[in-house]
Amino acid sequence: MRRTVRLGLDEAGRGPLLGPIVFCGVMGEEGALSRLGVRDSKKLSPSRREELAAEIEKMCDWQASIVWPEEIDRYVNKELLNELELKAFAEIIAEFDCRDIVVDAADPDEERFGRRLSELSGRSILSRHKADELFPSVSAASIMAKTIRDRLVAEISYRMGTVTGSGYPSDNVTVKYLEAALRSCKIPPPFIRRSWEPVQRMQSASKVKKLEYFSEHND
Repeated sequence: MRRTVRLGLDEAGRGPLLGPIVFCGVMGEEGALSRLGVRDSKKLSPSRREELAAEIEKMCDWQASIVWPEEIDRYVNKELLNELELKAFAEIIAEFDCRDIVVDAADPDEERFGRRLSELSGRSILSRHKADELFPSVSAASIMAKTIRDRLVAEISYRMGTVTGSGYPSDNVTVKYLEAALRSCKIPPPFIRRSWEPVQRMQSASKVKKLEYFSEHND
């Protein structure tokens, strides 16, 4: 039986208001990864992701790239977030000797994303939406990226001495943390994505509240 060894590429953390984006590439045998039980990381519990990540590390070659908010903001301010993703994936691809490569497309136009990544990497790339549900190697990359990002967000919480939540705008813990941090800090912490529209709205609201407080106590 023919064994299919493939390099799968995915990221975790494109949408959150704080913390990094983690890009990951996993090269492994698709049948073995399927038997391991890899799936789209969003459909797995944190504990199960940790278990699978430990197994993936043992049986596959993998690489990760971590991009922090300062660099994310530079690209977002120029409306080039997809270019940042393409650059990160191309750098990961360069670390592997593999010709069968699949990426979870970040662009609404999956063919355009694959074409641009092929141009940057010099390799033929298959780009698909929901690739983390279709290809075990991409599922594995999704799991590794999500696991690494979760660890980094937990480290941020530890260093700050408070709970920052998952970082996603739907997380009330994150929203409350950001509102408090933006009110109390003259300069927002470096792990906050200042280019994100919800963060900018919170920052504007915090400035208004500070002005109101100043006015009330200086009349």
